[in-house]
Amino acid sequence: MITKTNTLQGFADKISLHPNGDRFAVSAPLDDTTKINQGVVYIYNQDTNGIFGTVTNSSLGITTPSQTLLPPQDEESEKYGYNLDWGKEALVVSSLNGDQVISTDFDTYEKNKSNSYELDTTSALKETPTTFDKKFTTFNNIKIDKGVIYVYELLNNNTILQSETFTYPLIETNFGEYIYTNDNHIYVGMPQQYSDTVRGGLVDFRKTGNNKAWVQTRRSVTPVDVEKIEGIFLYNKRDEEIITYLDFI
Repeated sequence: MITKTNTLQGFADKISLHPNGDRFAVSAPLDDTTKINQGVVYIYNQDTNGIFGTVTNSSLGITTPSQTLLPPQDEESEKYGYNLDWGKEALVVSSLNGDQVISTDFDTYEKNKSNSYELDTTSALKETPTTFDKKFTTFNNIKIDKGVIYVYELLNNNTILQSETFTYPLIETNFGEYIYTNDNHIYVGMPQQYSDTVRGGLVDFRKTGNNKAWVQTRRSVTPVDVEKIEGIFLYNKRDEEIITYLDFI
């Protein structure tokens, strides 16, 4: 059994097991460790003995997670981990009150409305919208507390790294309330989405199967314990003699 001493964090509000059964994610959307109700997600990996995480107190069920995921936006009342789902290719985590940061373009349509500076959205799209400072200066449309979805991938079957962020510009609220992932598809239910003729919606985000955002090119090497070195020298193997002794740090 895995427990938390603080019962006000919403620990284990959502749990998702990796399809391989060797790790699982646990959310605590009301966690206050960093900021009030910011939320956190804990990852527990199974070791060779079949134990998940590191047990620090077996009688109380206190276990240290293998990895802790925090919300990238670092805001109060974000409720990161409101929902989560671990599929074959990715772990999906929603932040119910996350802010949607959406890139904004200028002069994206060919024509303006008659006698107006407002763009005519029924006209053709421009091939090259207006940019500033060779695209160094950008402008974003920030929608407060609309909801954000974060996607994480496994790197070398060990560390979890964020790979993508999903938003939906037309959403009214609570984006990420309902999520489900299957292979290379991520489905997001939006029951509160509406227009003049429909109520509710479903969005399907997809990518090429077995395509990773992260690739490890190098890995760390354990440094040499210099205290075990008694001396260093250059040795001539042909003459079988020491040429000189070297200093080392």
